Amino acid sequence: MHVGDPGRPGLEELEVDETTTRYSAWFADARTGQILWHRPDCGCDDGRGVLDDVYAGSPGAGSWSSGVSGLHGAEGQSPGRKPGSADFTLRWDGDPVRELLDGAHVDEYGTGADNRALRICSTPVPTAPRPVVPAPRVPCTCPELRPWPRRTVRRGRGRV
Repeated sequence: MHVGDPGRPGLEELEVDETTTRYSAWFADARTGQILWHRPDCGCDDGRGVLDDVYAGSPGAGSWSSGVSGLHGAEGQSPGRKPGSADFTLRWDGDPVRELLDGAHVDEYGTGADNRALRICSTPVPTAPRPVVPAPRVPCTCPELRPWPRRTVRRGRGRV
């Protein structure tokens, strides 16, 4: 479940289902649980979704998932293309919108394509912390590295 504020009163939640027996992704009022819109089943394990503000051209947070096309607003409208990843977001460069964090790179959402903001280097760090959820492209943060927000660590075969 992902909770955010896409521009309507109160908070909303995006639920991405990992089964083919329910909607692939649905959006609901977080207080009442009322489903506001949903996408049909993709016939797949949708698995990953994000609810965050990545597009300055649309007010509030947008939502998207790995198995359903499009970026969606609070009413289910599509203000733009689906971002290139459905993993994580972070504040990277100080502008009002978030950037996409996908494994070893940070991207900014663009209407035509994502723009690479940073490629995280591969430097041996034998004591790097492990991710909480071991899965491909999952970064972890290291509190010993300061200043925030420009520090992220990814572990993979003894390299970051």
